[in-house]
Parts: sequence; C-alpha cells; structure tokens
Amino acid sequence: MEYYKYDIKAFLDYLKVQLKKSKIEVHLNTEATPELVKKIMPDAVIIAVGANPVIPHIPGIDKQHVINFYDAIEHMDKIGQNVVIIGGGTIGAEIGLELSSLQQKNVTIIELTGEIAAQGNMLYKIALRQKMQQASTLNTMLKTTCQEIKEDVVVVKTSDGEEKFIKADTVIIATGLKPNKSVAESFYGIVPETFMIGDCIKSRKIMEAIMEGYTIASNL
Repeated sequence: MEYYKYDIKAFLDYLKVQLKKSKIEVHLNTEATPELVKKIMPDAVIIAVGANPVIPHIPGIDKQHVINFYDAIEHMDKIGQNVVIIGGGTIGAEIGLELSSLQQKNVTIIELTGEIAAQGNMLYKIALRQKMQQASTLNTMLKTTCQEIKEDVVVVKTSDGEEKFIKADTVIIATGLKPNKSVAESFYGIVPETFMIGDCIKSRKIMEAIMEGYTIASNL
C-alpha cells in the first residue's frame, strides 16, 4: 500500500537507513522461539509478533483461489482479474483500491456493515472515498453477507434478502485481525523484563504501535 502512503514509505526508508547506521544485529530468516531467547539470554525481551487474520466460517473458504490479505499483499502478481474482497475495513478497502486503480482489476468489496473503513478517522475516510470514487473498476456492496464461495463465483445476500452471484478468480479474506497472544505469552518467564507491543496486544494503527515501542525502549 506504499503507493498512496508517501509519508509512511518515507518513514520506512528512514528507519532502514538508521538501522544500517546503527550497531543493531538483525537476523533475517530466523524464527524467534523461547529456546532461542534462552540461548541468547538478553536483559529484556520486547515481543512484537503481530496478529493473525480472522478466518470466518464461510462454505468454500478453503478453496485454492481464496487467500488472506497478508498473502494478497505479498503476492499481488498472482491475483486474478476478477477479485472479490470479503471485508471492507481499512485493510480490505486499501487492497481493493490498489488492485483496481493500479492494476486495473475488477474488484468487488463485500462489507457486512453500512460503512467502508469504519475504523479510520474522518480525514482518512474522506481521502479514501475520493480515491475509491475515481476507481472505475471498484464496486462496494454494503450491508451484504457472503453466503458461499464457489469455484468461479461468490454467492452473497444483500440487506433486502436478494441473492447475487459475483464472478471471482481470486477471493481475498480481510475480515480483521486476532492478536497472536499465545505465541507472545510463550516468551514470558525467561528474562526479568518482558514486554508486548503492537498488534499482539490489540490491533491498532502504526503511530500507536511505534509510540508504544519507543516508550518501552526508552525506559529500559
């Protein structure tokens, strides 16, 4: 989603540069486990293991052309021409906008409530709405539930009870996040000072997670 979020991309680039300048050790392709922490035995552990996608109970959700939003973001090149996004929160809305505006995909967002990106603030919603209105291949269906995912269509029901069939080569699930607390809690009891930050406590915005991490690190 970096194309529309210039300030966040600039901040990310800044962090990468500062990381290279620092003496911080970065271990890529390495899974953090309680056993690894016991081996290293640091003075403190800050846990930022994030959250997992919520997977709703929808018939057909286990089909091969159904993916979660994490996979969609990482593998945009594998998404088909006709896309249905289940969930119209900030994540689903932004993915839909990018697929429609930048990749000219035919996108339909299915949202259970009567509002797109309900979690966003007023200015965010205004900017998002303006961009979405400019996307000619982006369609939103509010107060609509997903009934079933078939091989090439998604069956939905509108608020007035009408059943509709939407063509879909790819179905993206964006129905929220569930904090990865069980993994986070497994790191407790190893070192004297252990902290959880970010989405593994509660799903929230970038600014909140950064401030939380900064505050904890500054007080170590």
